[in-house]
Amino acid sequence: MKDFILEIGTEELPARYINNVLLQLQTDFGQEFKNAKIEYGPDPDIDKFGTPRRLVIFIKGVAEKQNDEVKQVVGPPKKVAYDQAGKPTPAAFGFAKTNGVQVKDLTVIQLDKGEYVCITKEIKGKKTIDLLKKIVPAIISRLDFSKSMRWEGNFRFARPIRWILCMFGTQVVHFEIANVQSSNKTYGHRVLSPSQIKIKSAKEFFKTIQKKWVVIKQDDRKQAIKEQTLTLLHENIPISNSIYPEPQLNEELLKEVSNMVEYPSAILGTFPDEYLVLPKEILINVMEEQQRYFPVMDKQQDKLLPYFIVVRDGDKKYSTIVSKGNEKVLVARLKDAQFFFNEDKKTSLEAKVEKLKKVVWQEKLGTLHDKTERLKKLADYLVKKFTLNVKTFELTQRASYLCKADLVTEVVKEFPKLQGVMGKEYALVSGESDEVAHAIFEHYLPRYNSDILPVSLEGIVLSIADKIDTIIGCFYLGLKPTGSQDLYGLRRQAIGIINILLICKLNLSLSDLVLAARVTYDQTPSFNLLGSMLPENLVLNFLKERIEGILLEQGIRYDVANAVLSNFDNPLDAKLRADALSELRKEKDFEKTVTVFSRVINILPVEKKNKSFGLDKESIITVDEARFENDAEKQLYAMYKKISNTINDLVEKREYKLAFAEMQKLCPFIDTFFDKVMVMAKDTKVRENRLFLLRKIHFMLGKIADFSKLIFP
Repeated sequence: MKDFILEIGTEELPARYINNVLLQLQTDFGQEFKNAKIEYGPDPDIDKFGTPRRLVIFIKGVAEKQNDEVKQVVGPPKKVAYDQAGKPTPAAFGFAKTNGVQVKDLTVIQLDKGEYVCITKEIKGKKTIDLLKKIVPAIISRLDFSKSMRWEGNFRFARPIRWILCMFGTQVVHFEIANVQSSNKTYGHRVLSPSQIKIKSAKEFFKTIQKKWVVIKQDDRKQAIKEQTLTLLHENIPISNSIYPEPQLNEELLKEVSNMVEYPSAILGTFPDEYLVLPKEILINVMEEQQRYFPVMDKQQDKLLPYFIVVRDGDKKYSTIVSKGNEKVLVARLKDAQFFFNEDKKTSLEAKVEKLKKVVWQEKLGTLHDKTERLKKLADYLVKKFTLNVKTFELTQRASYLCKADLVTEVVKEFPKLQGVMGKEYALVSGESDEVAHAIFEHYLPRYNSDILPVSLEGIVLSIADKIDTIIGCFYLGLKPTGSQDLYGLRRQAIGIINILLICKLNLSLSDLVLAARVTYDQTPSFNLLGSMLPENLVLNFLKERIEGILLEQGIRYDVANAVLSNFDNPLDAKLRADALSELRKEKDFEKTVTVFSRVINILPVEKKNKSFGLDKESIITVDEARFENDAEKQLYAMYKKISNTINDLVEKREYKLAFAEMQKLCPFIDTFFDKVMVMAKDTKVRENRLFLLRKIHFMLGKIADFSKLIFP
């Protein structure tokens, strides 16, 4: 067993590329080794490491050759290979020649379809190092980057490859790619150890490279940054009763910065106190987004301190010069931000609304001002749906009028991620109420998967309105997300709506919401798709897919999710029914009850079952008791009438477990019905009457779930 290592040395790679390409390498090597039947271990994981200048794959304990195989090759039937006298025919000679053996080496085996001739071949396993000579360049050639460079003819890679170290134990795996020959040579840190280094074995690589100022593991670089940052603050900003300095180590930024360096050195910088009058979100955005610095917070007072941490790729030498240079750059950025902020404050947020008329949101969907007008109407609709008070209505209307105005401010133009944040700030500066200001900020929430949700009623209403307006507009344009593209973030918008409704426990019909949003578009004068039909069923299915994903993430079984979503319009109601069904599955008689219920559902014609499910038409199905011919159908209908009102009341109160218990009372009557009654009677009217009875029961069961979709072991 030997260790294998591949190091692809490159010019500086963008930090955001590294993790993705390492995952590709890890996956591809695992698959190629599996396909080639190359064993390795005992650890099944393939180690991956990356820095801006190198991508490394390390596999422990790789077999030196494939295992030998004994393979049986089946030829023609015995009666074709041998004549009646038992002598080989031309078919036998041909089969033997094709497989490189003598006729005397043929044997006869018994298969299900008769006797056949065969040969047994021993296939010697190939040497791993010979296989690697083909596997490695093939994997490197197909690595995919969001953007690639092309050089050395037509070879594509994120950045030019400068060296390739590839070793199997102490041997070099020889190949050439992009005019670069593989070898046992590498390089240390670009500045601190630029000379070429010869590696004796794959296992030796890590000790050697560590001595040459390269921290190869990303987690080690991250930990070094954390420790150095804390040390810097404790040494330079002593903790006191009034100040408790703490670095704001945004995890995503920490990952990115750790992929920008090979030997991290944290350096402390400062900036003038005068810039602390700016909203802290502006300062943080400048430091994190533009400069990749880590801000420093006062933990006790939750405010920014006039310090920042910059991470240099190298040692501590010249730290003072590096610090001063970064301070000059940051101050220049902050001066620009201060100028933009002061310019924006010269006019109120309300005065900026008029400018939205000149900003196109989407060419065929109108301007941002048009969107604002639609949001006001949708907010009005939602306030009424949620039966909120007059004050909430007035605050929501004001917030919906102002919520997009910050998009025309200079700060947001320069720092787009501050939309909503600056809207809140400018609203407060303009004298708007706290409720309106917070709603402006919250209407963008959640902005990403782990983001917070809006908490104020005004923010909740406006957030739902904004998101459904975007979804409907994009579906009008045919911009339904695909597997690889979601330009307008519609999945995130839909998940945001669902999560808000679930977590805030709000009842809302999605079909009503979609209809309301469609109406606001129809009333938009500049809407350029007049005559186009909104594919409402596609929108609802899109929303349904999102809640299905959320239910599965929350631990709901897939069959339970399918069962409750067959009758689905209200996300909160679907979640409550899914929870109830999950609890009911634990009861001992649950499977038996579901089997009985499924008999009702399965016998109905498909078209009638589909039409009835999810529609509130139970009352229009008329059962004629005079057409009953059997006591079993009379008794089933009598029990149905006896419990139907109780079940309706329990469903209205969302007491689904109690409603299910009432439904269970039907089970013996359903069993007797199917034992004693021929549902598909020859008499058309008798048959329809019996199907109507079953459809009524089907409607009743459907108020909880489509039980036929449940699966049992």
